[in-house]
Amino acid sequence: MIFMLYNWCKRDEKVCLFLEAEIYPSFGRTTKNWKPKNSENRRKTKVDNLNYLKSKNAFLQAEIIAMGNSTEELYNLAEYYKNISRSIKANALRKDIKEKASEIKELDSQIFE
Repeated sequence: MIFMLYNWCKRDEKVCLFLEAEIYPSFGRTTKNWKPKNSENRRKTKVDNLNYLKSKNAFLQAEIIAMGNSTEELYNLAEYYKNISRSIKANALRKDIKEKASEIKELDSQIFE
């Protein structure tokens, strides 16, 4: 029976904790007077993990800010080049209008002669 409960315990963590704490204290730890082994090492490990996560968070935040800045720069460059292309098109249209106006004047002068 204990072997069957032990196998069940392997499959379901909640059952395992219940069995360890209440029914079979010889299985593992009990809820009363339980002290973790190597608590100093566990604390150091938790602190190390926390520091790692904080540094990873800071690194990711820096990457996000850099990506945001680069997207803003790209947007600004796109607007700049869009404005340049618009001004080039406008200059080309002005030249076309001037040329067309001179052609129209020539045609008018030819018609009315």
